[in-house]
Amino acid sequence: MKIELQHPIASGDVHNIKVHGVQSKLPTTIDYIAGENILIHISFRPDQQIVVINDRVDGRWGAETRVELPASLMTPVADLKIAFNDSVATISFPEGAPAVFFRETDFSEVTGILSGAYTEFNANGGLTKTAKNGEASRRNAWFGEEQRGRIENIIASDRVYHEATAREPGLITFEVKPYHLPVLKFVVAAPVAAKDIIRVIRVRYWNAKGEVITSTPHGFAAAGYGVSEQRKHVEIRADAHVEELNLVPPYGAIQGEACVSALVGDEAVELAKAPTVAYQSTCHQWHQVGPAEAQPEHSSEKTPIIYSTSAGPFREDVLRLRPHYLSENFGRLGFGVTYIPLSDTINDMNPVPGVAQLRRSDYFLYLQHILNRPFRPGIFICSSLCDSQTFLMSDLLKERGWTILYEVRDDPEGMKAAGAGFGKWYNPHLERRMCRTADAIITVSGPLRDRAIALGAREEAVHVLPNGLEEEAFARVEQNWSEVAMRERATKRTKVGYFGHMFGGRFDIDAVGQAARGMPDIEFELIGPGLHEPAQLSAPNIKLLGQKTVDEFYALSASWDVGILPFKANRITFSLDPIKYYQYLAAGLKIVSSDVHNLRGAPLTLTYSAENSLMRMLRRSLAAPITHAERETVINYLGHVTWELRAAETLRHLGF
Repeated sequence: MKIELQHPIASGDVHNIKVHGVQSKLPTTIDYIAGENILIHISFRPDQQIVVINDRVDGRWGAETRVELPASLMTPVADLKIAFNDSVATISFPEGAPAVFFRETDFSEVTGILSGAYTEFNANGGLTKTAKNGEASRRNAWFGEEQRGRIENIIASDRVYHEATAREPGLITFEVKPYHLPVLKFVVAAPVAAKDIIRVIRVRYWNAKGEVITSTPHGFAAAGYGVSEQRKHVEIRADAHVEELNLVPPYGAIQGEACVSALVGDEAVELAKAPTVAYQSTCHQWHQVGPAEAQPEHSSEKTPIIYSTSAGPFREDVLRLRPHYLSENFGRLGFGVTYIPLSDTINDMNPVPGVAQLRRSDYFLYLQHILNRPFRPGIFICSSLCDSQTFLMSDLLKERGWTILYEVRDDPEGMKAAGAGFGKWYNPHLERRMCRTADAIITVSGPLRDRAIALGAREEAVHVLPNGLEEEAFARVEQNWSEVAMRERATKRTKVGYFGHMFGGRFDIDAVGQAARGMPDIEFELIGPGLHEPAQLSAPNIKLLGQKTVDEFYALSASWDVGILPFKANRITFSLDPIKYYQYLAAGLKIVSSDVHNLRGAPLTLTYSAENSLMRMLRRSLAAPITHAERETVINYLGHVTWELRAAETLRHLGF
């Protein structure tokens, strides 16, 4: 729960806090929040008989102040007082010496106070100076509604289930048990006048220190202050909607809370009964707890490959990336591939021959399936995302003779800094360990190879293997590079196109908008997802075509003259190897790109920069027809970059 401060904390302010339930075994926390920073963190730890006071700034915890837990706090309701004096906070208990906490800056940056549990806050005058008539507003961190109450003291409580459910029937606390998946079960009553509702689940987790874990668990979106949210439209077919949801706790969690609610428009829908949490064992009786469809079966004669990746599933609405193409070609080469995407939304369990697709939430269940059956040792591929699930599987498989490959497609540290993609889950300690323990590491570019070695990988174990071109495209290569196609392109030169994701951390929307406005005679067609605010691309000569399949791209690009790769200049884009580059060449296009390491000196490619703008380089590219020598260079080049060859080379590096 969080209370918003109406005014900054000033020297002389005193906060009186009533703490409920410290006598239980669970930690109770109170945090003074400033953006992503915690300027005061108070953790009551009855199991250790201490109170810990600390701060966390820019993701780093400071030096702890520890005091003995006063006996007066081991009561149903205990009093706590915090007095502020510039950069000093004096924390006093009913007995014992006060704790003095110093900071380099004062506490005026604090914007709110957060309890590490479901709790109610009633603020005193020192917290809400603008409150009128002795009333203050408080926000329920789970549901977001505003409530009103008398200005009294702050009331904090621990995470005891019976106390939480007495306050709100949709809330439940649960333990995170080793080798078990929590399964949230709930029933939503059917509204009288509507059958389509939005069910909302919010979760929050704590670690062993009683600190709220700020990472977002799989399948949820961050809602702030350690709360993650999942919303879903559901249709009630009978009198009620019954649902079971596998929760995947983040690394280090020992305790969790979940809150279930439902909406029809802005109106809340009552739950038929309070939610419950059951547990699925990930270490025993696989055949009883694992869903049948989560058991990819391959011939016992096939060598297994498990491909755990940050890429999406095999679906028509998902752009294919390296893991999709390699999985398909491993299957063609006779391996039994289990593909585990960063998703639970899977439409087809066997999308292509030789490949079985597995939900991410069934990760541990499938691991136990492997450990309990006589699988021959195979290959485990960690593709980009080094998380706790990946390490559990790689460690156990390595003990059983499997070969571990770490595939580096992006710079995860750069993605985290840019707030892009899977970067929010990036853990430098886990990646460093993966670099040191993997049998082989394959990167898509030289800069990523150098980075892996800097993280501790053995130089001889790291190989650079760029992306490639799908087999189906080679029929188009012959057509798009024919004499007729070359003559047609040499006569028009009026259209530029882009195919791929348009996410904020990568796509250079400013450069594209500026080029389009400066070239009103040239039409720009942009294909792909991820552009949420297209106002900067509102020029009349820009067409936003949305997401398309690869086949639709080839059909649309038949009228293009140049394909663009407009990436923002940062460490992420410099080290990547864009698959669309190979597809542009197969489509018969010339390319204008930002500075990407792998594309320096690449066939038919011009590079734009601050000195030579995208518009200038597009003009140069459009003005020069493709020569027959360039045509032969491209056709020869594409013949050596097939995904089939990439798959075979990967296996060679692994000794298969």
